[in-house]
Amino acid sequence: MSNVDQRQEGLSIQTPVTDLAKSALDAIKTSRERIDTEIEILTGKISELEKSKATERSGVLSLDDYSNFLLEEIKKRGANYGNLWLNSRRSSQPGRDQQHNTMRWPSFVESEVGNLLNAVLKPDVTSDALCFLFPEVMHERLMDYLRKGPKWARGEDVGIDKRRDALKAIEEQIDTLNEQRADLFRQLNDIKEALKTR
Repeated sequence: MSNVDQRQEGLSIQTPVTDLAKSALDAIKTSRERIDTEIEILTGKISELEKSKATERSGVLSLDDYSNFLLEEIKKRGANYGNLWLNSRRSSQPGRDQQHNTMRWPSFVESEVGNLLNAVLKPDVTSDALCFLFPEVMHERLMDYLRKGPKWARGEDVGIDKRRDALKAIEEQIDTLNEQRADLFRQLNDIKEALKTR
């Protein structure tokens, strides 16, 4: 066989191998482009969901939710006063740290009668006392004035519970999309690593 024949035979062997290699590289390139496109699409969806999440969080507080927050605060302030009342049941005399329920009757009458409310009826705790003694009345009176006052943004307001549900659903969608995107990044990394080793 002549040198020319040998070269032509070598070319004919290399051509299928070269074509196969080119086909493999084209397939890899196509896969990478497809994955990049999918990542872009997922990133866009995540961005839109983040905007929806921000919109949900920036919504106007409903009057009903405000009422619930107000009642909760009144109850907390009332509980503070109840604890103050319980903790004030000690001797008011300096140097005597004795609880009222352990004091003898004559000693109690002599030193404590007339001072029982001193610790709990001061200007700085009177509002807590009102919250403790009349929580529902206080809440209802304040809400009556609020309802009669400047108009609350009605009609547009969505309750916090509905907003929380919507936010939870959005968060779940974002998590799912982030997982899908992370999987695509792993696929890209696998392709990159496979090309390095060969």
